Amino acid sequence: MRLRPGPLLGVLLLVAAPAPGRAQVDPVPVQGTRGEPVSQRALAGHLFVPSHLVQDPFSYTGVGLFWGVGGGSATGPTLDLGPPPRVDFVNTRNYGFNGLGLGMALDVRILEWISVHASADTQAYLGTGNRALLVLGTSARITGLVGLKGSLRIGEHVRLAAILDAQYGPVFTALLVQGLINAVNSGQISLDQFYQENRALTWIPALAGSFAPFPFLGVTLNLRLLFPDGSGNAQFASSGIAFAGMVDLDLRPLVPFVPLGLSGVYSILSPLGGALATTQNYGLGIYYTGVPELAAGIEIDWQQGRLASEHVASFTSAWVNLRYYWNAR
Repeated sequence: MRLRPGPLLGVLLLVAAPAPGRAQVDPVPVQGTRGEPVSQRALAGHLFVPSHLVQDPFSYTGVGLFWGVGGGSATGPTLDLGPPPRVDFVNTRNYGFNGLGLGMALDVRILEWISVHASADTQAYLGTGNRALLVLGTSARITGLVGLKGSLRIGEHVRLAAILDAQYGPVFTALLVQGLINAVNSGQISLDQFYQENRALTWIPALAGSFAPFPFLGVTLNLRLLFPDGSGNAQFASSGIAFAGMVDLDLRPLVPFVPLGLSGVYSILSPLGGALATTQNYGLGIYYTGVPELAAGIEIDWQQGRLASEHVASFTSAWVNLRYYWNAR
């Protein structure tokens, strides 16, 4: 007996077809799919986290607030309060100091490829203890910045930007022991030897780029050139160059129920032809990544460089970074 091919073929197709209620494994939600909001700071499904040490290449509208506190130590001459008081420059010692910082940032997206931004921040330090206060003094820096950013997305994984900033940064410094030394060396005494007020307008052209090879991994780099129009050490005694980089890991694409991001940051700031020392920062951060419109995290930074009083110093600080973005769908 011969079987007709039509009914047999229909039976085989019916068996091979998946059942309507058969369970299937859902993929991890990615930015821009399955109703997820498309963040303007995302590439290839990776949501980048911010840092106050690194400029990003993205065009978005958002507001930010960051503040930090910390402490460190600086090397200076040994101060003997006497009587009689004496300053020993041969035998140096470490002095402690505390510092704090506070800043606000605003970004406004004009077009997909262009945005403007403005920020204001202040940083200050104060020597702890009688001797530290006399040797290290105290200093406060207030900085305002406005800038224009033009950015371009290249494919799915890369975004580049050219940035031009104008920064105004006065520095106010009180130096007691160093003022006395300058007065003795010069044979004259004046207020300028104890109190310094330096102002500078600094033009900063910069390049920034971000790369996301995978939804869980992102890399951001930027390079800045600094051209101050002023005197003193409000920014640099001469032109400077700054480089910063960040690698961040978003755990959500790997483990959907863990909306956290981890970041590692490095920055270096060096004068070109000036006498000031290089300043380096190392940072580690942890951020909440569950809501694309919100970035909230803590970053621990370690800084090596010089204080405004020119003493070699190391400083450890904890920063709270909060940013809210208005994202397009």
